Amino acid sequence: MSDDEDELYRELFDAARKMRNREDRADKRAAKAKALKSTGKGGLADTAPPPVKEPAPEMSGRRHVYEGWSDADQELMHTVGLRIRVLRKEHDYSLQTLANAAGLNESYLGELERGRVNVSVLVLARVFAALGVTLSDVLLDQ
Repeated sequence: MSDDEDELYRELFDAARKMRNREDRADKRAAKAKALKSTGKGGLADTAPPPVKEPAPEMSGRRHVYEGWSDADQELMHTVGLRIRVLRKEHDYSLQTLANAAGLNESYLGELERGRVNVSVLVLARVFAALGVTLSDVLLDQ
């Protein structure tokens, strides 16, 4: 056997030994995790239960009824959302196009159109600017 072959065999042997050591360590970690979980001293069994989610808003017709929102508040948010949707469709914009132009998240804009979010005047101004109209034009237009 030549020196090159001997060196190659040593390298292969070392690589195989390292691989076995890694597998042994992984097996030990898995056994330890299993033992901790079964004894109740660690793992997922000791974690706190997930928080209880708040119930979804009640449905009233096609709109959500939010706690603290009067009927007039709900109607106003629904009307503003409808105006945005009508203007968006008149301009033939998709939700994504308008959201990008206004610097908003697409899902937020969708919620805004459905009257489900209490939107700030600044956000409204950005949306209407992206649509090419002023805030006063839209709000004063009956």
